[in-house]
Amino acid sequence: MSEEALSIAANAPIGTTIYDETVNVPEAILTCTSSEMKGFYINSNLVSWGPTDYSFVLGKTGLSFNLFRHQSNGAEFTEKRPSSVPQHERFTLPIKYRIRIYKSSEIQTQQLVPAGLLGSVKWGGLELVKVSLAKPITLNAASCQTPAVAVQMGDDYELFEFDRVGDTPRTIKFNIALKECQSGIKKVNYSIKANTQVIDQQKGIVALDSSSTAKGIGLKLMNEAGQSIALDTIYTFNGFNTTDTDFNIPLSAAYYRLAGGQLEAGTANTSVTFIMSYL
Repeated sequence: MSEEALSIAANAPIGTTIYDETVNVPEAILTCTSSEMKGFYINSNLVSWGPTDYSFVLGKTGLSFNLFRHQSNGAEFTEKRPSSVPQHERFTLPIKYRIRIYKSSEIQTQQLVPAGLLGSVKWGGLELVKVSLAKPITLNAASCQTPAVAVQMGDDYELFEFDRVGDTPRTIKFNIALKECQSGIKKVNYSIKANTQVIDQQKGIVALDSSSTAKGIGLKLMNEAGQSIALDTIYTFNGFNTTDTDFNIPLSAAYYRLAGGQLEAGTANTSVTFIMSYL
């Protein structure tokens, strides 16, 4: 393996693959004349045993790897930690080996994986394949900067604009900025969480906060086209691409006349939390 840098989204799910490479090896057929141990022997300076027989942990980086062998008939097998092989068992050395590095636990902002031998596939005293990192790998936990946004909803509304339940006299457009997005991000998802009482989860309507003096209205959250954004629901930002670093997620909001209760003028403030995930 010769990569010098790997990137992974900071909050990518456990199990996310961040590197996958296949190499060719000469095919051979071996027969064991005595009972021997066969499997993947780790270099304990760089690698430790994982929670399963076929997972191997890369130091304290939050990464692990699997090793697969591909036979000439297309079958794929996972290399495991060493185990006893019965006498006279026949083994065909595969034509390809594949290493898969994946996120196995939480990853710090930046980690260094040293170069060197990760381990060897052995059968008894015979070393069949060595697995090494040719160069040290810098691991980057990729994310975007998302500054807080204050949306000015306006202060010149008239009560008659909210005569009927569901009235939204003015739609205010705004953007959630994604800045300095790092390489390694393939997709951006977002969701919105209410910080005040939820009036209607599906329609994205939240109550004003306790400091507000206005009565009978809430805030409705929408996308750029004016369609409701359901609270606590994951949406994919379709405007993201892997070549640029700065983006805007276009959204909109409007004051919303609630059912029941008296309508009174006053201050009307609320807040929500935007939750971003990078994959």
